[in-house]
Amino acid sequence: MNTYSEMEQVCKLLADQTRLEMLTILAHQEVCICELVDYFDISQPAISKHIKKLRDHGLLIEKKQAQWKYYKLNQEYPYFHLIEQVIALCPPSSAKGSACSALEKRGRHQ
Repeated sequence: MNTYSEMEQVCKLLADQTRLEMLTILAHQEVCICELVDYFDISQPAISKHIKKLRDHGLLIEKKQAQWKYYKLNQEYPYFHLIEQVIALCPPSSAKGSACSALEKRGRHQ
């Protein structure tokens, strides 16, 4: 059941530019925090704080692989369709180039 309180929380999560761009990236691929640190050029603790907020509200799925944690968008999230619609309205990534291509060039952890 949708409540105003739940909708308010979703809107608050989407009201941050960094989290919104993270969700756009995570809608297309699974990434680890270090890849997001490189892409956004902000500190690892700042990225971790954003990831924690998204994960704690159920928007992300975490997968551990060796010492790395990978995150992707949770398609079972109750408001997933709303998140998808918001992401579809987002502009292309910043002047750094497309998030996905920037992360693909960097490669994966072995």
